Amino acid sequence: MNQVSQTSCGISKVMSQLGGKWKFLIIWRIHQNEGIRFNQLQRDTNGITNVMLNRCLKELTQDGFVLRKDFHSVPPHVEYYLTKQGKSFIKIMEAMNDWGENNL
Repeated sequence: MNQVSQTSCGISKVMSQLGGKWKFLIIWRIHQNEGIRFNQLQRDTNGITNVMLNRCLKELTQDGFVLRKDFHSVPPHVEYYLTKQGKSFIKIMEAMNDWGENNL
């Protein structure tokens, strides 16, 4: 069998950026509620800690999936949106959601 290098495999690339317990769910929640604020996102992502949500949002922003919009106000007002790249991933997530609902 021909072994594919991890750097050339698309699934490996996706998993390196989106792997883990929370990132898929964070993207899905932002998709459901564009312009979501941190506290609402944490409530919607049951079980995630502040530290983990901050880390995941930072990584998703750096990887180009999420846009962080800071309104530079007091008290702080920050909202999260999907980027074009993040939105392009939603069709894949919808297919995964459909498969999960039909098969699990």
